[in-house]
Amino acid sequence: MNKHSNGIRMLTLLAGLTVVASTALADAGDAVPPVEVFVMPGTYQVGNLKSALATPAVDEVVRIGPKSVLIVTCLSTRPAKVVQLQSELMARFKGEVQIMTLANGRCLDA
Repeated sequence: MNKHSNGIRMLTLLAGLTVVASTALADAGDAVPPVEVFVMPGTYQVGNLKSALATPAVDEVVRIGPKSVLIVTCLSTRPAKVVQLQSELMARFKGEVQIMTLANGRCLDA
């Protein structure tokens, strides 16, 4: 191989790395925060919507149409309440779902 072909391969590699880096930066710039669904002992809350039932909360998530959802709950919330929301989300929402549990002191049922 001569210097010319090595130089071309190096430029091709650099061009490829530039495309990968610019794509990663574009994706990071388009990062949209997840919609937060609060699951408290007595209510489900999405934004201003509060409900004793999971279905209205899931309806609101579907209406918003986010790429991801963060379920925020606390230790004093019955697991069945979280499972109900998660089951309905899995049936109607195709994005990513994450769950975060807060310490009891920070979990207030508004």
